[in-house]
Parts: sequence; structure tokens; C-alpha cells
Amino acid sequence: MVASGGRPLRDVAMASRARQAFPRPAAPGGVSPPATLAQWRRYFDFFCAASASDALPAAIPAAAPLLFASGHYPEHHLPHEHVPVGVQAPVLLPAGHVWWLASHGDHVLLNGGPHPRHLIITSLDRDAGSLAFDDPWSASPGGTALSSTAATFERDAVLLATFDTPNLLEQYLETFPEQRGRAGVLVSFGGALLGSGVDEFAPLAASYFDQALLAALLAPAYERECIAAGLYLALTLSLCDARQSPEPLAARPFTDRLYRLLLDQTEAALQRHLSAAQLCRLATASARAQDPVRASRFCQLAFNRDPSDARTRLCRAKLMLAAGDAEAARADVQAGVEANTQRLRELLRRNEECASGPAPVRQMAAYEADEARRLGEALETLLDAGPANP
Repeated sequence: MVASGGRPLRDVAMASRARQAFPRPAAPGGVSPPATLAQWRRYFDFFCAASASDALPAAIPAAAPLLFASGHYPEHHLPHEHVPVGVQAPVLLPAGHVWWLASHGDHVLLNGGPHPRHLIITSLDRDAGSLAFDDPWSASPGGTALSSTAATFERDAVLLATFDTPNLLEQYLETFPEQRGRAGVLVSFGGALLGSGVDEFAPLAASYFDQALLAALLAPAYERECIAAGLYLALTLSLCDARQSPEPLAARPFTDRLYRLLLDQTEAALQRHLSAAQLCRLATASARAQDPVRASRFCQLAFNRDPSDARTRLCRAKLMLAAGDAEAARADVQAGVEANTQRLRELLRRNEECASGPAPVRQMAAYEADEARRLGEALETLLDAGPANP
């Protein structure tokens, strides 16, 4: 049974932020949009990374890109319980629920014809059960206006990309309370919040993973361990943030829950589910919380996972420099520069190969190259820093 109405409207400030996060594709008329779900997923990743790199005005609450998928399309290999924890993956929902979430300015992938169509919602009338789209890939100046009905949208919608605060997830669960008993939905919510890279979302993400553990009480041990690893990541980030608070008891709830979690699961087992980037994130958070021992431990675990990763080298070099070991820091930075230079060279070569390809591919290749350049600049800057100026 689908509830009437739909998600609350975004306020003016949030609507402006959504337009920044999901701009119209900068593509000349006639250029093909992403033709497959895999390409569209990468295109969404590009938007997420681009929006996360922007500075958020203090007047606008923290928000994140969110990706929802229709349950009509399980054959598209949408990830379920085996997604790495804390990764922003599509949230698989009933088609009617995707309609409830749809809003003006959202990007949508509609099935139909030889390829799915990437469109932008320009208006939506829930009472009339109708909505209008713009096709940004059209050769016509300003795009092409299209229209549809709620029934057609529910039938054809494959993916919906939106941008909002975490409150949207709570509003969704209040409207569809039966979803609170579905571990996969709760894990996806927690992963979306952690995957956004916004540490202040970690306590709510921990709550979703906690609820998921309860919902998955009879699930296989491996699945519960994956959920517990997501909870471990969210709790540790929350704890590091709370320890910086002037309130002396701010960290107590996270300390207590982490203690209870580690009575059921070993810390080493949970850490095995985390990527090198996630372990570096924990190292950075621990360093901010003035816990250099744990920061060093997390960083070493990340390094053991992938010694060639330039970001891991940068993370460890910062910790070494803060500890006064300039020589070890310099060695890590130099190794990071070499690895990043090689990666940038490969990205630039791929850029040349993509020069005549679809706009999304060119945009993503250009973004990855720009990201590698920024990482190179950070490494070079650290190379010139001294022990007193990490």
C-alpha cells in the first residue's frame, strides 16, 4: 500500500544546493547520455564526488546526494548485503516509494526504448498524478520537454538521484514504517550517509546499522558481521567527533555501544571489512581527537591493505610529521608522489582516448585527473613542510 502525497518540499536554500550538486549535464546537443546502468552509476559517482568537494555555506544544513532504485529491476545487479560497508550504493525500494521520493530537479533514469533515458524532473503534481521532464541530452536548444503520469513513472523508473538532508530518510521511514524491519534498507541508509563523507552524519548512520542488526537477527553470520562492521565504522567516527566536544559526557553513548559491539565481534574481524580509504578516514578522525596511537594503528592497517596507494601514503606522512619523524614522512611522501604521478599519467592518457567519447565519460575522466592533480599538490606541499608545520 503506497501512502498518498510525497516527500516534503525542499526549502529554497536546499533547492539551490541541490541544483549545485546536480547541474545540467554540460554537453552539446546530440551527445549521447549514459547508455547503461553501469555508466549511469559512474555518472552519479562523479556528481557525488564533485558535490562533496564544494564548501558548504554555514546557512545551509549538511546534505548528501542519495540514489534510490526501483524494486521492479532486480536483474540489474543492484548490490545487497555484500556491498562493502559504508559505501554509497543504490537503496532498493518498491516502485511506488520511488515515486514518493521524486522531486523537482531530481535526475531519473527511465527504462524504455533501446536504452534507458536520463531525464531531469522539471515539475511534479502529486494530486493530478503527473510530472514533466527535461531531456538535457536533446539536440534542441534548452532541451526537450516531456511528460508522464505517476503510473508510467512507477512502471519505468529505474534509478532516482536526489539531494537532501538525512531528515529525508527519517521522513521516508515515518511514511513507510514497515521498512524499519528490513535490514537491507537500513544498511543502505547507513551506507549512504557514511559514503557521503560527512562525519556529522555518522551518529545517524550508526543508528541505522544498529536497527539493521536487530532486523537481521536470524541472518547468516557473515551478513551480520558486515552490518556490524558498518556499525563499528560509524560508532568510531562518532566517538572521535564527540571527544572533541566540551561536554564531558558527549562520548559516553558511543563508548558504551562500541564496548557492547566488541563483546560480540572482534575488532580485527570488523576491520577486515573496511577499505584502505575507510581506515585512513578513521586515522584522520582519531588524530583530530588527539589519539595518535589509534590514528597510527588505523593508518598502518590501511598501508598494509594497499602500500601503493598515494592517499594512504599522504595520511601516514601527516601522522609521521606530526610525531616529529620528518625523515619517515618524507619517504612516504616521495613514494606517494611517484605513485600519484604514474596514476595521473595513465588518467591523462585515458583522457585523450575519451576525447571523442560520450560527455559523461569525458567529465568523469577529467574529474579523476583533476583529483589526482590536487592530491599531487597536497603531497608536494607536505614534502616542503617541517616537523613543526604538518
